[in-house]
Amino acid sequence: MTTKVFHLDLPTSWDGFRQALPRNIKESLRKCYNSLARDNHRIRLNVVSSAQETDEALDKFFQLHSRRADASGVIDHPNVFATPHARDFLRAVCHDFAHDNRLRIFQLVIGEQVVATRIGFLMDDQIFMYFSGYDLDWARYSVMTTTVAEAIKWSIGAGLRVFNLSTGEDVSKTRWRPERTEFFGGYTLYGLGLGRLAISAIHAVRSRTA
Repeated sequence: MTTKVFHLDLPTSWDGFRQALPRNIKESLRKCYNSLARDNHRIRLNVVSSAQETDEALDKFFQLHSRRADASGVIDHPNVFATPHARDFLRAVCHDFAHDNRLRIFQLVIGEQVVATRIGFLMDDQIFMYFSGYDLDWARYSVMTTTVAEAIKWSIGAGLRVFNLSTGEDVSKTRWRPERTEFFGGYTLYGLGLGRLAISAIHAVRSRTA
């Protein structure tokens, strides 16, 4: 089995990163920010890291992830947290990471409303980006692209060296011109969403016992 992982090597500044981007993603980012500003929407990035805030942030994540799964005319994203078992497992893992100060849940906020969110797990000098969700009412502003851009800005500011876009090949990753690493072999796991989450949990356990 071959697993493809996509990651971005981060420079020391957002301007340096942006200047090196392909022309199409530069234009996409410009449109994202300009369209929001034109309609007088001010954005801010909220980053949840504490265990106390985790459950509320995950409640919003589950809601927006479900809404993204219902979207038509975009890349298919099934709701991998549709069952209580899947949601409970993610809560347990996120709390574990939060207690180690390695959880970052990125929330794009407009006014007082979270319009897009994505989960991240810190691993040494890199961050592994996990599943996401967004409000379909804000889809015309490409809020998910903006959320990723803001998360990259945050990661650069935090001094991280690698922004891992996770496994699976689709345009939401390749448009950033990331580095690609292929791994051969792996685990036998049931359920795509739980499988990816289990791998993260396995790595977390290994890092503690190494």
